[in-house]
Amino acid sequence: MNFTFDPIRTCDVHEMTRWTYDPPYDVYHLSHPPHEAAVAYWLDPTNGVHAIFAAVGGMVGYMVGYMVGYCTFGVDEQVPGGNYSADALDLGLARRPDQTGRGLGAVFAECVIDVAQRTYAPPLLRVTIATFNERAQRVRLPSREKCPPYGKGKSDNLLGLKFEIRDLKSPPVATRNLRQ
Repeated sequence: MNFTFDPIRTCDVHEMTRWTYDPPYDVYHLSHPPHEAAVAYWLDPTNGVHAIFAAVGGMVGYMVGYMVGYCTFGVDEQVPGGNYSADALDLGLARRPDQTGRGLGAVFAECVIDVAQRTYAPPLLRVTIATFNERAQRVRLPSREKCPPYGKGKSDNLLGLKFEIRDLKSPPVATRNLRQ
């Protein structure tokens, strides 16, 4: 599957807020309709939010298809109580509910990592995963070594969830191809 990444637009935010996840993933629901301040937050370029679209093959090449998820690059993905002392770029990934549980998590994550490396060239990548999120915990990235968690923290947010913080070693960007 091929993906395209575009800075998020207002219509993308409205689409994301319509997504509904089955329990226990329903904690990821966004308010619909989104509040004006929430839309402004998502659209703020300093938050590094990108809509991800499936690129549909055609006779002349690829054209952008439907939105399959979004990603964030930056501190938005950090949770209170976590150890974020390492110099790293934090990644956040979300997939449209009907795109989850289909065994495509690794391909999706690899493409997000490629975009992060090409755009930001970070010394280290980091992802914070809720401990209940077993699907995300199972994703294995074949082209890189996953390090064990270097720190754990308990969120003091309203959900009271526990999170696992992992560093991902980054191979040279030149060895990766976004088209998979």
